[in-house]
Amino acid sequence: MLFPSHAVAARCVAFIHRQAPQLDSQRVRVIDLVPNPRLRKTGDSRRVSPAVSAVILPQENFPVAKAFWQHSGEGISSRRADYCHKLFSEGSLIDKDSASEEGRTCKGPRRYQRGPSVDKTNNPPGLNGVSEPLVGANNPVEVLDHDRFIEERFGRNLELASAERAKSLIRRQIAGCLNANHRPSAGGASEGQAPSTQPVAGLSEDDIYLYPCGMNAIYSTHRLLLAAKGELKSIEYG
Repeated sequence: MLFPSHAVAARCVAFIHRQAPQLDSQRVRVIDLVPNPRLRKTGDSRRVSPAVSAVILPQENFPVAKAFWQHSGEGISSRRADYCHKLFSEGSLIDKDSASEEGRTCKGPRRYQRGPSVDKTNNPPGLNGVSEPLVGANNPVEVLDHDRFIEERFGRNLELASAERAKSLIRRQIAGCLNANHRPSAGGASEGQAPSTQPVAGLSEDDIYLYPCGMNAIYSTHRLLLAAKGELKSIEYG
């Protein structure tokens, strides 16, 4: 079972042991895949290389791990899995223990010292200097595989700082929508408007927290309430 970080994988392992206490703890382990340190020596900080952690467990206990995935929403997305699989296949993503060994060795072969190549021939520069295909009936670039183009145009050539800016813009837009046309009234919520959907005055982007999916937002809120209120009972509908 794949998760976006070691911390999440550790929560899954703890859940497995609680639900299947008879399972030998030695039969459940976590493997962390991290960026290859040899490739980081190229100095190309633009390339997005996410880490991923795998929980290894006996097949007969898979339903328990699946339950954690389903009710926490903390598993990785199919798009992230596909991206990490490509990095793993090309040697850009390796086991953390191996990465520690790699970091103590000298520079690798020249093929590891090259950053991702971008063909800019006859193409105008686009976002972050990445070339975009020209549109035209006689342009062979038009037949470029769509998935490959999307990954090279928006994925592996995207600057890391752009992701933070994008998240900031999303939070700002959500806060703006919740603040829009705020009209405090003596009766509380506006007519025909539920209190939970009423605009909130003074809300800023710092009050907005983003999660990969709705289930994960619910689960994370649940964990925060447990941390703040203690191990109290809760009721969830739906």
